[in-house]
Amino acid sequence: MTLAVAVSGGIDSLCALLKLHEAGEHVCALHARFLSSAPALPESLRAPLEKLAIPVHTLDLRQNFRDHVLIPSLLAWHRGDTPNPCALCNRFLKFGFLLQSAQKLGYTTLATGHYARLDTWHGHLLLCQAKDKRKDQSYFLSLIAGSSLPHLRFPLSTMSKDDCRKYLANRGFTAQSHMAESQDVCFLPQKSQLEFFFNEHWQKLGLEMPQSGPLVLVDALGHKNGKKRRHQGLWRYTEGQRRGLGVPGTEGYYVLKKDQANNTLIIGPQTLLGMEALRADQVNLFVEPCCWPDKLMVKVRYRQEPAACEAVYEGGNLHIRFASPQFPTAKGQLVSLATTEGHILAGGIVQELRLSSEDLF
Repeated sequence: MTLAVAVSGGIDSLCALLKLHEAGEHVCALHARFLSSAPALPESLRAPLEKLAIPVHTLDLRQNFRDHVLIPSLLAWHRGDTPNPCALCNRFLKFGFLLQSAQKLGYTTLATGHYARLDTWHGHLLLCQAKDKRKDQSYFLSLIAGSSLPHLRFPLSTMSKDDCRKYLANRGFTAQSHMAESQDVCFLPQKSQLEFFFNEHWQKLGLEMPQSGPLVLVDALGHKNGKKRRHQGLWRYTEGQRRGLGVPGTEGYYVLKKDQANNTLIIGPQTLLGMEALRADQVNLFVEPCCWPDKLMVKVRYRQEPAACEAVYEGGNLHIRFASPQFPTAKGQLVSLATTEGHILAGGIVQELRLSSEDLF
C-alpha cells in the first residue's frame, strides 16, 4: 500500500512518517502551506526527508485556509463568539482538501501525527481516545466527515508524547525531538498585537472594530451592582474568563454571559458559573441517534474530563443536558459526544449555553 503522510515540520508528524517508513510501508510526505508567512517547505522537514530519501509533495492551500478557517473565525470573533479555528482546520483542510489532494495524487490513505485511534463500535468505524489521554486529540477531530475514516491512519495511537520524543532521539533526530510545540492558534500574533491584527483584518472585510458596551456586575444572589462600567468589546472576553476583567474586588469575578444582542458583558462570582445545558449546531453525526447507548459522555474543552449527560438530536441541533453543572464553554466552541469508552458519536459547534443560575440575572 502507498501512504501519504501529512507532515507539518513538527515532532508528531515526523514520528508518524518514520514509524510507517520503518514498518516497510511505501510512504510519501505531503506538506500543505496554509499561511503566507510559512515557508513552502520548513527546514525542519527538508533535512529528515533527504536523510530518509522519502519523496515529498507540497500543496498551496493558503486560499482554502483563508476561506474555510481564517475568515469564518474572524467573523465569529467579530460577533463576540469564541471560535475554534483548529477544529475548522481539521474538518475542511487537513481531513478535507488535504485528503482529497492525496487521493488525486493516487494515495488512497492519509496518515497524520494526531493522537487519536480508530476502533470499531457495534459495526461502526469510529474515532476513539488515544493511549495518551493527556494528548488525545479525538475531541478536535469530531467534526471531520465520517466517510473519511476508512482512508485514515493514526500511527501514534498507542504512543505517548514522551515515547515520540524518545523514538526520534534514538534515531538521530535530536533537534526534532526537542522542538517546542505550539499550543495556540497558528495565525494569531502575540497578545499585545491582537487588537491591531483584528482591526486590520476586519477592515479588509468591511467591518468596524466592535464597540465597548455595558459591563454588569452581579453578586451571588444575582443582584446587580449599580456602578456603571464598560467592557472593551465582547471579542476580548470568553465565558468563564477570570483575568483581565478590570474589576477590583476581594473575590474573583468571572464572565458569566455575553449578551450579544445588547452588547453587554455580565460578570459575577464563581458560584454562578455552573453550566447545566447547551445547544450545538453544524452537527456532525458519526452514528445515528437511534443507535446511541443509554450512557453518554460529553466534552466541551480539550483539557476537560468527559462529563455524563443526556443528549437529543432534533432539527439539526444537538441538545445536551449535563448530569451535574460544568464549568462553562463558549459560543463558537467545539462539543463532542462519546460513549463511556471514548468512541466519538457526534460533534458540533456550541450556539447557546445555559447556566444553572441564569434566571438570577
